[in-house]
Amino acid sequence: IPGLIITGSFAAPLAMAVFFFECNQLQNISLYLVLKLFVWGGILGIVLSLVLFEVDWPTALFGASAAALIEEPGKLAAVILLAHRSRYPWTLNGLCFGAAVGAGFAAFESAGYALSIALTQGTDAMHENLFVRGFLSPFAHVVWTAIAAAALWRVSRGGPLTMGSFRNWRFLSPFLLVVALHFIWNSTFLDGIPFFGKYLLLGAVAWMVAFGFLFGGFREVSKGQLPAPTPMAKT
Repeated sequence: IPGLIITGSFAAPLAMAVFFFECNQLQNISLYLVLKLFVWGGILGIVLSLVLFEVDWPTALFGASAAALIEEPGKLAAVILLAHRSRYPWTLNGLCFGAAVGAGFAAFESAGYALSIALTQGTDAMHENLFVRGFLSPFAHVVWTAIAAAALWRVSRGGPLTMGSFRNWRFLSPFLLVVALHFIWNSTFLDGIPFFGKYLLLGAVAWMVAFGFLFGGFREVSKGQLPAPTPMAKT
């Protein structure tokens, strides 16, 4: 059972982290760093989120959807604390770092749910939970955190982060979209769509945005130089 929990929880998120690592055309990030962010970033993201969950009013007001308001800032904070360095200024770097932390967060969260379900509902329910979460994991935390980090990297360009960086609309609009997607994911809205249609639809929106950052990152690399930070990022 422990082996099944680990394999079922980690396989799909780790595969997505490797996908974004391979998409880093610059090849300036080591696989060791990605794995470190996967483990320690995932753990730190969960710890920061648990601390933020101590604030009661979001859960009391929004129920399960409050996780979007807590976990997305928590994961992004983990990316910033562990990976925001001037030597990694490219949008593709932020996309890779965000995906690694999001994948680690998803894996540890799924393992926790699986263990809890196994202890309370039995192994059959655990198997079903692992299958569903594994199938849906490419459409959730991995791509959400990748978008948020890529948007912040696009604004900061490896420079110091300021309040202006977070107020910049080029960061804020993708980040708020991620929060909205997570909020709807945890809500009952669109639950009537069959065959996981709600989650696949939300995932399709997230992946369209992620591919926008990915191709934008490719254009940065093809030009051979970073655009200057936007004025708002300097304030």
